[in-house]
Amino acid sequence: NGEGSEEEIPSSSENDEDKEEDNKEDSKEPAKKKLKLNQYSEFLKDNFQDYLTYRNMSIQKWNDKTKISSGKIASSNFSAFDQSTIKQIEQIMIDKDRLINRTQIKRSQYRILGRQREAEVDPSKQEIDKEIFDDDDFYHKLLRDFIEKKSIDGLNSAQTERQWMELQKLRSKMKKKVDTKSTKGRKIRYVVIPKLVNFMTPVTYTTWNENAESELYNSLFGKITTR
Repeated sequence: NGEGSEEEIPSSSENDEDKEEDNKEDSKEPAKKKLKLNQYSEFLKDNFQDYLTYRNMSIQKWNDKTKISSGKIASSNFSAFDQSTIKQIEQIMIDKDRLINRTQIKRSQYRILGRQREAEVDPSKQEIDKEIFDDDDFYHKLLRDFIEKKSIDGLNSAQTERQWMELQKLRSKMKKKVDTKSTKGRKIRYVVIPKLVNFMTPVTYTTWNENAESELYNSLFGKITTR
């Protein structure tokens, strides 16, 4: 209570501003450190492991749903297909290197972006190219299984194979052939009109000029008087 001592009493508005500043500082997240190039593989591996449990649960859930809808859940035997889907995937992925190599074989004709056009590839050579992913064999197997499933009961394998070949011919006809030389004016594009085929404009072979022709025509109809 001295005469010279005076205390400042902070106002409520100043307290509110201080609290807001403290909250802003607390809410600021630490700056994310940019990964180096050699750290991405470990980062992706960690993310894959974190996602693995959820992935397996989703696969098993939808596998159980398809069993219920198809009525196969009541039937049980000792075949490999009665194992859980996760077990089947693990067995198939044992030889992972062989599966990866199968997807790196060019089985059809297509152009790889960023490369010069190459000669036609011989499918018998089975050359591995790590820059591509080719699943034609897997697609053909799925298509063959689908045809066999949708075929009428009692069809033999020869009829199934014939249907397969007909479907392949139909797919090849549906593929549009693109002429790469028709761009940039390297090839003339035109539409043939039948009525104009072999049509030719008249060609004048006379050596007379226009005045001589006019004089001839006028003389025929008596317009020019003889002197």
